[in-house]
Amino acid sequence: MHETSGNIISLLFLASSFSDFITQMKCLNAIQDDNASVLADLEEASAELNAKLAELTQAKDDALSEEQKAAEALDQVSAAQAALEERTASDVAAVYATVTDALDAASRAGQPLVAAGTITLAGEVAALLRG
Repeated sequence: MHETSGNIISLLFLASSFSDFITQMKCLNAIQDDNASVLADLEEASAELNAKLAELTQAKDDALSEEQKAAEALDQVSAAQAALEERTASDVAAVYATVTDALDAASRAGQPLVAAGTITLAGEVAALLRG
């Protein structure tokens, strides 16, 4: 208030006439009104930017959470795939051992057609287990 009063008194003494003083006061009031309008616009823009920042921060947090969930799901799928591959390899090895035993038994018994059928069956079983 003191600074404004000083400015008004300065304008009064610097004015060449009362009319000049009134003109200067009108200009000063117009500038002050424009400044108030600009400040209000600035505060509104600041509030909008803060709201957008909060929105983006929440979106970033959500994205990070989804990324972590996806990474955990990928780890689970990778572990399940590894377990399945291990089990499949074990199953193929067991089928191979059984077929080898059957072929040996068929050969010893002198039954080559049974041995050929066992080989075909073993190939199909192995393909199913791999596929």
